[in-house]
Amino acid sequence: MTFTQQPVRPPRTTNQVVDIVMTVVMLVVQGLAFLISVYISFFFGMATDSCSGECNTAPLDAAFVVTDGGGLATLALAIIVSIVLLVRRRLAFWVPLVGIAIQIALVIVGAHLASSVV
Repeated sequence: MTFTQQPVRPPRTTNQVVDIVMTVVMLVVQGLAFLISVYISFFFGMATDSCSGECNTAPLDAAFVVTDGGGLATLALAIIVSIVLLVRRRLAFWVPLVGIAIQIALVIVGAHLASSVV
């Protein structure tokens, strides 16, 4: 039997350590952004206050799905992609930044959908 020796990875550089720390910090910030967007979505129901039983609430359901479901999917995807990039020793700090931008866009779309109930 012959055994092949596995290549030894060099130790992490300072830039890689900073990338890991910044990625984790930004993922926590993205998680907080998700919690804030869920809190904001609680107020979407107030869009039906001016209705006298004649409002179409389908856009309100879509607003909750877009804001909460889309935000959760964005957060989960950002965590997975960040882990894969960090394991491959690639820059990953940009992934949570993109996730936060997507989260903000989802809240804006959800607010627009909620306001179209009236």
